[in-house]
Amino acid sequence: MQKTKDITVLDLFLKQVELNKNSIALVFEGKSFTYKELDEFSNQVANYLLEFKNVKVGDIVGIKLERSVSLVPVLLGIMKVGAAYVPIDPGYPPKRIAYIAQNSDCKLILDEKELEILNSLNLPVSSEFVNIPPQSLAYVIYTSGTTGKPKGVMITHEALLNRLLWAQEYFQLQKETDVVLQKTTYCFDVSVWEFFWPLIAGIKLVLARPNGQKDNTYLKELIIQENITTIHFVPSLLDTFLSVVQNIRELTSLKRILCSGEELHKHHIKKFIDCFGKQIELYNLYGPTEAAIDVTCWKIPFDEIEKFDCVPIGSPISNTEIYILNNDFKPCEIGVEGEIFISGVQVSKGYLNNEELSKERFLSNSLNPGSKYKMYRTGDMGRWRLDGTIQFLGRKDQQIKLRGYRIELGEIEHALQNQKGIQQSAVAIKEYKGDQRIVAYIVNNKSLSPSSLRNNLKTILPEYMIPSHFIELESLPLTSNGKLNRKALPDLTKANLFSNNIAPNNEVQKKLIEIWVEILKVDKVGITDNFMDLGGHSLHAIRILHAIEEEFKLKIPLDFFFQNRNIKSLGDYINLINPTMDKETYTDLSI
Repeated sequence: MQKTKDITVLDLFLKQVELNKNSIALVFEGKSFTYKELDEFSNQVANYLLEFKNVKVGDIVGIKLERSVSLVPVLLGIMKVGAAYVPIDPGYPPKRIAYIAQNSDCKLILDEKELEILNSLNLPVSSEFVNIPPQSLAYVIYTSGTTGKPKGVMITHEALLNRLLWAQEYFQLQKETDVVLQKTTYCFDVSVWEFFWPLIAGIKLVLARPNGQKDNTYLKELIIQENITTIHFVPSLLDTFLSVVQNIRELTSLKRILCSGEELHKHHIKKFIDCFGKQIELYNLYGPTEAAIDVTCWKIPFDEIEKFDCVPIGSPISNTEIYILNNDFKPCEIGVEGEIFISGVQVSKGYLNNEELSKERFLSNSLNPGSKYKMYRTGDMGRWRLDGTIQFLGRKDQQIKLRGYRIELGEIEHALQNQKGIQQSAVAIKEYKGDQRIVAYIVNNKSLSPSSLRNNLKTILPEYMIPSHFIELESLPLTSNGKLNRKALPDLTKANLFSNNIAPNNEVQKKLIEIWVEILKVDKVGITDNFMDLGGHSLHAIRILHAIEEEFKLKIPLDFFFQNRNIKSLGDYINLINPTMDKETYTDLSI
């Protein structure tokens, strides 16, 4: 693999600008940039930061933008002045946005307003290229934190470049034939390789529209239209994609699908083979944000998968060391469970402005005393297999991966405990008919309803961290030594699933109820029931919208769905668009 000493992503990007200046680098919603145009736009961003915002080498710049054609030039422009970027989702609650801005001490936040100012100026399209040390920061990504506050993971240029160079050496993207789709929100680290890997390889990068990653019909059309060859899916999203996109064999351009973010299971692989056959390659990757995206990889051997009792996360990638250690920090024998530790060039410098937690999680590498790199304690459990791959065995603590999101249950508990009227709270992941859901258990003074709690939490937590269910208990179960007994927290039952049981009034409402019952796996749905109160989440919404499109030949925007979360509102919308939908009015129909 090419050595990373004294070079960065920018060096390799600029090399591609020289080699492929008139080739298409970036495509978004019908707009495109050549490599030369992308370089010039990013130079304008760099000049704006230098001349108007006094951004210096080592500064941190926040980005609060929707995905657009300007996003990649902004990322490159920030790097060109020697600064690091910190992504901030515009959809985050204001308190979370304010905390990230304050904790990161970012020099400024580039939002839509700043971008308008930048675009209105006549900025030079050339710029002095700052000499960036590989050990300087490239980006800071905030992840869920146990203390109730997110923590900023610092990743260097050196760490990022190792991950990208390994990928290019391993997958061998070809300029003439390969196209990469970028669809992950830039607040998650998978987006980093989606943005930069194609640009250092000289190939075309296609950006999905905002929230396009949640629209499987759109993704299918985009793959066909742009001849996408390489795409990433979280396993649960891959499962949904395979379920709702028909005529999947039309996706003839696809060469490979990369999976990471949560466990890949054998049933995912079986479904993949049923849809695609064995022509498209499938890979399972693993890695925490604290180690520059991915540190292990396994190519799925379709013809041999039945021989495996699990889906391994693979073997270490270049310049990365994986250790599985016991409680005494000694290496475990093959087949013996232990905690996964990561060392090597990709390990983070630690958590920004959180020295205490950094010391706790980033340790000196006692197993390789000569190494200059720290050893990250992941909290993940695993074991070595005889074939040299690693089996993932879950978490040691309360951190979870749900639908690709990394969540510390302690952060949700902290937010609940600060709600007026909550005496005690606990949060757990519970399974209901094969679906994983966040459940909050509360000892309440009856002053707060589940809807009120959900609305209050939205001002603090991202949508994906809001519990699906709130179960009131007289007291939390305790162990004999007085600690919370999480195993004794009750499972989800039909009794936990609220429905007001108001019957449908017309044919459209009746059909919508049938769709909701099937997808949400509930017995009853009333026309005013809130989708979220029934345990609905983003994957359910995607499936429901696809079913509505199939049934009514009508495409409902995801944003509209989440603003109108009941059968009555959706039915009224459908009848408004097409009043001839209803052929019969129901006045007395039991559910």
